[in-house]
Amino acid sequence: MAVDLGSLFARYGWTAGEREPGLWAASFAVESGEEFDLFAFVREEWIHFGVPALTPTPAAEAAPRLHRMLLRLNQGLPLVRFTLDADGDVSLQADMPVHRFTFDEFALVLDMLTSVVESWQRALERMAVDNQYVPPEFGDL
Repeated sequence: MAVDLGSLFARYGWTAGEREPGLWAASFAVESGEEFDLFAFVREEWIHFGVPALTPTPAAEAAPRLHRMLLRLNQGLPLVRFTLDADGDVSLQADMPVHRFTFDEFALVLDMLTSVVESWQRALERMAVDNQYVPPEFGDL
């Protein structure tokens, strides 16, 4: 099944561009005005979504606590998950099967990605650079 990501982004109301064949990029802003990039591509039977570089590379002393928090957050998040790249930078990702993929599923993924970024990006960014900071929801880290 062919998935037309450009049409799906347009129907969602976002402007997106094809950076290279099959790789689509868009950006969105959260309430604070900060903008984030979002990438989407189809590979084999899956559509992959990602919001890269949500935090600076964590300080060595802050990384273990940040990673524990990410794992705890992942446990409660439907559809999306936090990931680390080779440099330790935090990203948010989602994957959906191509089979019977609909606009409603596309919209749900984008809604979840943007909502989670809005809810957690500031706390994650602060944790990456401040070894003493713990969000109030995670006082026992």
